[in-house]
Amino acid sequence: MNTLPGSIRHHLIRLLTIAMCLLSMAKAAPKSQPVSLVLPEGAAPQMKFGAEEIRRALEAKGLKTSAAATPSAEIEILIGQPGDAHLRRLEGNRPTVPQSPESYVISVSSRKRIVVEGSDPTGAMYGAFDLAEQIGWVKGSDIVGQVKPTTKSPFLELRGINMFLTTQDIDEPGGAFWSDEYWNGYLDMMARDRYNLLDIHGPCDAVTLAFPNGFSYFVSLPDFPDVGVGPE
Repeated sequence: MNTLPGSIRHHLIRLLTIAMCLLSMAKAAPKSQPVSLVLPEGAAPQMKFGAEEIRRALEAKGLKTSAAATPSAEIEILIGQPGDAHLRRLEGNRPTVPQSPESYVISVSSRKRIVVEGSDPTGAMYGAFDLAEQIGWVKGSDIVGQVKPTTKSPFLELRGINMFLTTQDIDEPGGAFWSDEYWNGYLDMMARDRYNLLDIHGPCDAVTLAFPNGFSYFVSLPDFPDVGVGPE
């Protein structure tokens, strides 16, 4: 290499250095562990929503998920309710799920399996949220070893948000009242934050603070076609 011109020698050294760095990174990168994320057949929307939170948390750690139990999976996560068929096949004793609504248990039954059981579909969803949050805190690649078994029930039966609709949101074509994206995002936020009651007040005018009759925004009377926002 000493016989090569200086500029060529310099570029070769840079290329060799980059190649060695890439090889070192490839060896140091943790192996992607396949994860089975299994729900009961015909799972309720709440369970599917919770499972999606877990999937995102795993993907943020560089782990790929499968929706079916596979023998090659290095990690298996099962979500359901006591008595579900895919949970009955499991061996060993697990903590009893509290009977109160929206309760859940997270148990670690082996070095490769995590089970989330809810007293109802909403409880299973909350358990999935809890697990997703724990996965987000994990350091390194040992997901199962760092998950803490948990049993929880709501302290408060009703956990609500009191929001005000404004006439501007309703009267303007681009207002939030008419946006499916807004309401889907708002209700998703409520679920993640464990709210279970939405108390809507209004409408109120955000400028004058007046409170017009709200029924005209939610009903359509054939005898009064000029009142309200119309049947559409």
